[in-house]
Amino acid sequence: MNPGTYLIANAYPGYETAKYRGDYFEVYSWPMETQYSEVFWRVQKLIRLPEKIIQMFNGSVMAITGYEVDVVRRTEKGDVSVPSYQEYNHHYGSYVFDNNSYTLNMNPSHHGSRGGHGRHPQQRPHLVPRPDNVNPNQTIPVSQVFVEGNGGEMRLSFHGFPPGYAQLVSNPNVFQIEPMMINTKSTTGVRGGPLPISNNIWPADNPASGLIECPCTTRIKREPSPPTLKSQGFCEKNFTTPLDCFDGSVTLGYTAYQNLTVSDSTLPPYCTLNTENGQTTVSFNNYTTSTTNCGIGSTESDATGKQQSINTLQLNLTGQTQTATITISGQDGVWFGVGFNASLMADQPYAIIVDGYGKVSERKLAEHNPGVELAPSVTLVSSSVLKGIRTVVVTRPFQGKDSNYYTFSLQQISINFINAVGSTPDLQYHYNRTGDVINLDITDVDLCVCVGHGGKINGLPFGENCKPEPTSDLLIQQNPTCFYETFNGGLQCCYDGDFLIDAEQEIPPPIDVFYMKFRYYYEKYDPNYHQNLVRLYIQTEAWQGEYDIPQCPPGTPSQECIHTITAHFHLSDLIMDCDQTYDAWCASNRSVSADKGIALIYAAAHCHAPMCIEMELYDMSTGSLLCRNVPIYGKSYNVMDESGYIIAIPPCLWGGEGLPPPPILYPDTPLMAIKRANNTYPHYGDMASWQMRAAYIY
Repeated sequence: MNPGTYLIANAYPGYETAKYRGDYFEVYSWPMETQYSEVFWRVQKLIRLPEKIIQMFNGSVMAITGYEVDVVRRTEKGDVSVPSYQEYNHHYGSYVFDNNSYTLNMNPSHHGSRGGHGRHPQQRPHLVPRPDNVNPNQTIPVSQVFVEGNGGEMRLSFHGFPPGYAQLVSNPNVFQIEPMMINTKSTTGVRGGPLPISNNIWPADNPASGLIECPCTTRIKREPSPPTLKSQGFCEKNFTTPLDCFDGSVTLGYTAYQNLTVSDSTLPPYCTLNTENGQTTVSFNNYTTSTTNCGIGSTESDATGKQQSINTLQLNLTGQTQTATITISGQDGVWFGVGFNASLMADQPYAIIVDGYGKVSERKLAEHNPGVELAPSVTLVSSSVLKGIRTVVVTRPFQGKDSNYYTFSLQQISINFINAVGSTPDLQYHYNRTGDVINLDITDVDLCVCVGHGGKINGLPFGENCKPEPTSDLLIQQNPTCFYETFNGGLQCCYDGDFLIDAEQEIPPPIDVFYMKFRYYYEKYDPNYHQNLVRLYIQTEAWQGEYDIPQCPPGTPSQECIHTITAHFHLSDLIMDCDQTYDAWCASNRSVSADKGIALIYAAAHCHAPMCIEMELYDMSTGSLLCRNVPIYGKSYNVMDESGYIIAIPPCLWGGEGLPPPPILYPDTPLMAIKRANNTYPHYGDMASWQMRAAYIY
């Protein structure tokens, strides 16, 4: 489908090129319509596979041996490939599955309308097995996801496997795609277009559009987190002037009976408040070396707080009985819920869910997944409905039953929480969600008023997920992407429907219409020949999902401007307790053990133009290099050879003719990932992930 040669990074001499094998079928996305600088990032509606394919594999298994992908405009004369400097593919996820086996818990946008552009980033479709269709004897997957080599490198990167290996899918009948595209089509010439005036870090001769790095613009609404209260220890960050201290208490909703500036060694340093007999005194303590802790004497007190968010949460903590009274109000007739001590579902919090009929349940949430229901720990006090709002009151002990439950404490009186509401009575994909914080007030105790941490971008909590060494070195490098205060470009400024030039700049009016086109290669499944491949995934930028490239010191020769990040993992970090039959993302730890490893068959690096130099993956138990991927850059204006853009990243393959034998990895196998990028200029939102496929050893 795509002209050119597919290369393999680690093949033996004479075997460096690869070809797809088997028959094929083609599918197109629904049309995408955007204007210059607009982001298209949404899950599209289901598309039926060709009827011939559905009939061929009705009741049988397809072995998908690889695929090709393109971005095209459909014309009367046929498909015309779109250059990356007009419509840039940031990434995609595509799916082939048996729609009869799933309930699709999501709100896909209408395929043909420019209306309804959402503010929320679309996450992967959440496929829930239909209870009446779950076959306990089913061993062949009923869904597969295709996300390897899925960025700007997609068209000339090889997405195939050695003979005998495939992604197996039983009874396939539908295709679905979640593309993230950025319109960089010039309205005045072949290439180029306006960049945001407020955030333009790119040189004038930069061949790749700066928009592909998702710069934050004046269209982005940033909301720093409100101040927090602390009842133990000291603030991580303090208000340093009396005025900021007093304003902070007002932001928290306190009307001070008196504001004082003092110098007192018996008070905690900087900003405190104390409420007694209904009157609040706010004090700024100039005695900044005071060693008095926040909240002395709070352990036997009572604490109360209320926060209006999507739902309304009220907490009453009674210190003497160690009892929490939790009041949650939300829309009647649909489910709503609250997850404690979390900013994102990725935090996997303890949550209380109220369904559309008023039934209360407790869950341990998972990332983009409802997780598991827990044994009850709450006692229902009341459930009532007034003017379409259901209010549920429950009590439970401070102490959680186990680590799956949140434990309340009078030492934690600023609690992050996530809350959501659905569009159905039963728990399914949310209609709306956000994160927030509830501050609890304790009477007659000196509470510290602290500067809030983090914030929201376009109404969604900024995820600060950078991991410390040895997992990742982004934190020790103080990479700007790790922190709300310094984040200035990347995915959280690049949601569906966002425009990537400033609000003061006019959006060029032309609308471009384009499609993604997939060609899937397949064979009929032979159980004596085909082995299924499962997905393994590593982020060198663990687990922020992207990172900034800081500029090298002035005067450094360009060839010496190299920025490096490193991450350390074990295979056990990449496998999980999941059902590989019904979860396309699953690499199950049930099938891997200390004496039964997993064979690595395919590894593809994913990184961005114009800065990516190379990525490496090592087995640190032997110190051996498993795979090195070096991107190939274009050299012209031609499609699939666009100068300044990555046109291919040849992957590593193992286990076929002219290929090395598969490396065998075990749960305790230590892995190291290294990414190098050119930092002559600064860049936003680069990625450094390894997208891999592996086979269980039986």
